[in-house]
Amino acid sequence: MLLRGVDANDSCSWCHYLSCVPTSKWSCKTEPAYCLSSQVGSQLNVTCSSNGKSGVYMLSNPSTTQIQGLCTALCS
Repeated sequence: MLLRGVDANDSCSWCHYLSCVPTSKWSCKTEPAYCLSSQVGSQLNVTCSSNGKSGVYMLSNPSTTQIQGLCTALCS
């Protein structure tokens, strides 16, 4: 039901008490991810502030959403 997008509340009266079910598909961390980023040409450098992991990505004009997605992946 969960992976098919079925509303479990239709058949489970107590399911609304669940806030997250941890799986290998996603994280239940609710802490926001914070990163430092810099770009030189098409090279984007992103470093997670909480764990120090960093990555180098070749993106010529990344959007804020793309950078935040990379940040979230590095911090998880």
